[in-house]
Amino acid sequence: MKSKYLIHLLTLFTASIIGLMVVQFFQARRTTEISDGMFNSSILNAMDNVLQQLSQINPEEFVDDNDRYIFISYRRIDELNGKMVDLLNDNQDFFFDIEKVRLNVALRDSAQIRSDRRLSLSERSLVTQYNTLLTVRNRILNDIEGSSSEMFVGGVRNDNILASSSFNYDKLESLICDELLVCGIDVRPQIGVYNITDGVFLHVSDEADTNALRSTPYKYNFRLSHLPSSAEYSVMLVFPSIYRFLQTTNVVFVIISVLLIVIIVIIFNSSVKIIFNMRKLDEMKTTFINNMTHEIKTPIATISLACEMLNDESVVSDDETRHNFLNVIADENRRMRMLVETILQNAKMTNGSISLNLAPVSLNDLCASSVKSFALTLEKRGGTISEQYDAELPFVNVDSLHVTNLIHNLLDNAIKYSVDAPRIEVGTSRDESWVVLRISDHGIGIAKEDQKHIFEKFYRVSTGDVHDVKGFGIGLNYVSNVVALHHGTVAVESTPNYGTTFIIKFPLS
Repeated sequence: MKSKYLIHLLTLFTASIIGLMVVQFFQARRTTEISDGMFNSSILNAMDNVLQQLSQINPEEFVDDNDRYIFISYRRIDELNGKMVDLLNDNQDFFFDIEKVRLNVALRDSAQIRSDRRLSLSERSLVTQYNTLLTVRNRILNDIEGSSSEMFVGGVRNDNILASSSFNYDKLESLICDELLVCGIDVRPQIGVYNITDGVFLHVSDEADTNALRSTPYKYNFRLSHLPSSAEYSVMLVFPSIYRFLQTTNVVFVIISVLLIVIIVIIFNSSVKIIFNMRKLDEMKTTFINNMTHEIKTPIATISLACEMLNDESVVSDDETRHNFLNVIADENRRMRMLVETILQNAKMTNGSISLNLAPVSLNDLCASSVKSFALTLEKRGGTISEQYDAELPFVNVDSLHVTNLIHNLLDNAIKYSVDAPRIEVGTSRDESWVVLRISDHGIGIAKEDQKHIFEKFYRVSTGDVHDVKGFGIGLNYVSNVVALHHGTVAVESTPNYGTTFIIKFPLS
């Protein structure tokens, strides 16, 4: 996949994600505005119903039993006063001083009859009727005169029923909450009842803030139209959790949208990583195939040349020359066999189909044996290997074949990646419950950014000034797999141009 295509794909995806987030933002804001409008409309409908009921409130339904009796009594007084006023108004020609007969005024004296007036029989009947009404009214008035109710002071009714301490504001709050619930608002507000005329709060619900009530946009004015009081009132509502209420459903959708966007980003990011890894792996495999082809072609060409020489009768007649060519064929054949075996063993380890033949062995002996196999190679390059083995190192349960191959790979790398004459140190020691193997060189080293990848299959570190270094990128991957199968650990310490040290630990038990 071309780099330009990936860049275009990333750009398109980034633009799509940004566009999606912008659309989600404006959609969420629009939804919030719609929800806010519906919320306000629902409150308005609910409070219209409440105020309609409140304006027609039946006072005795919202007061205690004692005040309810007083209200009923006073209602009777109002009726009697009304009849008395009607009599006086209809017969002003023989009644005077009728100003005393007024609604909400406790009458002690009856209206006076003019002294110069002679009453007829029918007129006397009217006076008797008036006095009867007065007597009944005064008797009822005397019954409630001693009431301690705030609605009656000195026998005179206080028309500000809402200011009475006996008024049941809990019932009023329930009425408001019920109407809000009917209109789809399941949020209990803070409620205040305010006397606009006097400028005082008559009632404030628990935990309500009067400053918040004064500044709330939810104010609804009303009058008690059936009572003679001229006071004007206001019901004030504060919704402390209004924004949570408005945004609850929106928040759920916003969270879901954000999660989906995050999931899409994660999936896309993973896909891009997979694409790059596949591209990288493909390049590694191509390099591996090229290197392997080169490695196989060399012994094939050598064998082919040796076979051609053996077909020459002059060569065949010379036993020493013939023997040398046969040794060359055998060596190259062994080289190809080891190459194929390395690849097959690595594939088995990758697939998890390999089994270990564990047995107690001396790690010191395995190291010493492997070092001897490189003696000729080191001699040709003028290199040296120093060995330092722990004399009391205990035996460990390992597969001697794979551990030997592991040591061989590390020594081979130490020699290959040394610019000058190789100087290698091999040592063993014991560290608590581990047996530790160290193999160090003074070669070209490994850059820090490469160290975390060197155990990956087909990964090869750039060799810098060292050219024609043969390898497939599977040696250290093989080392890592062998160590993992033995439940050990492998670590690398390296500084470019100063050398590399591999530290391998095998468990004692």
